[in-house]
Amino acid sequence: MLTNNVNKKRYIGKSSNLMERFLNYSSKGLIEQKQSSMIHRALIKFGYDKFSITIIEYCKESDLNSREQYFINVLKPQYNIRKSRLLS
Repeated sequence: MLTNNVNKKRYIGKSSNLMERFLNYSSKGLIEQKQSSMIHRALIKFGYDKFSITIIEYCKESDLNSREQYFINVLKPQYNIRKSRLLS
């Protein structure tokens, strides 16, 4: 989970390779290429130093999708643009 420490908005994500995921989010060039995502735009706007990372849960790779959806449903993160599509 990424949390914007300025406005407290959150993003829930999943990964089978945390190191790769962290590297992707810390690469400004990669983030700037994906500006269509709300979380990417927020990272550019506020800066990386305004976000904190929380590992909510470790699970089996086969459970990643269902666990991500569970936390999206429970925590209602504002930066998850797929949220409405996944809930329908």
